[in-house]
Amino acid sequence: MAYSDDLKWERDRYSEALQHVRDTANDLQKAIGALRSADSIQKGCYKLNDVAGGSGYLGGLIEREQGIHSNIVNNIIPAINGKIGDLNWRIGEAEAQDAIEREG
Repeated sequence: MAYSDDLKWERDRYSEALQHVRDTANDLQKAIGALRSADSIQKGCYKLNDVAGGSGYLGGLIEREQGIHSNIVNNIIPAINGKIGDLNWRIGEAEAQDAIEREG
């Protein structure tokens, strides 16, 4: 029983980490929206002053943040989900083995 309990503990830690990663992805998406808004305002200000476009710093920052968000959503979250699925399978196997040992 101890082995399945250890696996359950590990699965629960991954589940907690998954929630934190999802929260981070959501916060990052909000930040990207705010950066887009600021970038749009900045571009409008340059047009008012008849200056050509600004430094592009915000655009570069948006691209970098989008890359991080994409990595989280497309790689990290699926990897954690896969690990949780594997642990669930291993927990089932360990519990079945425990049941066999109790009966035998």
